[in-house]
Amino acid sequence: MKWKFRFGAVLGNMLEYYDVAVFAAISTYLSAELERQGYSQATEMVWGIFALRFIIRPIGGYVIGRYADRVGKKSALILTSLITGTATLCMALLPIQLLGAYTPLVILVIQMALSFSFAGEYPSLITYLLNGAASNQRSRIATLPPAGAILGVIISLGLVLLLERTLTPEMMQAFGWRIPLLFGVVNIAISFWFRARLPNHPVVQSGYRPINWYRSFHVFLLGVPATLTFYAQNISSSVIVEHLNIGALKSVYAILTSS
Repeated sequence: MKWKFRFGAVLGNMLEYYDVAVFAAISTYLSAELERQGYSQATEMVWGIFALRFIIRPIGGYVIGRYADRVGKKSALILTSLITGTATLCMALLPIQLLGAYTPLVILVIQMALSFSFAGEYPSLITYLLNGAASNQRSRIATLPPAGAILGVIISLGLVLLLERTLTPEMMQAFGWRIPLLFGVVNIAISFWFRARLPNHPVVQSGYRPINWYRSFHVFLLGVPATLTFYAQNISSSVIVEHLNIGALKSVYAILTSS
């Protein structure tokens, strides 16, 4: 497979972590919107929604994983791009005044749809990229998804910072927090176009090999610390920065730590 196709396939993965960082960056604006709806613990509610979205991940991983095995990895990647793009657009155009008290529930549904999609997207992407790859290229190929993830975080935080420097606080609260989400829709649209042009890989119908659960558990334990560190760092940065005596660097703290 040509490297341009690999880079194109990875673009969609960038949106997962772009979305994570954007949600953290605009959380204060979402909390303010919920406070207007009469929710006294709006901040806790916003972060509770973010936490609850992870409940759906095992289901999304299984359902989309089965779909990828039966129909094909390319089809699965296109499906996840469609789900992610639709959910991100719904979040950007969220009619808060119309929804009223139902706003938190709708946000939760949208976030769960994103989480469902992401759970199946990442493993489908990894297996697609490594399928048929030469043994002396696999390590380099395997770096693409995590590199894209970090780049997505940096882009999202940079965009929110630029908007906060350009727009007034009132404008950010009125419509500015929606702009990064609309930018995410553009990103996923480009990814969708790239993924539609990807070469098809044949679907193997020869059955499944038995899983070594002992080794799989070891892999799981290896993944936990890195994942925990990544999310804790990016989600808590907006809280930590308020307690740091770093002056003007506060506005770029999250971008610097991600970099």
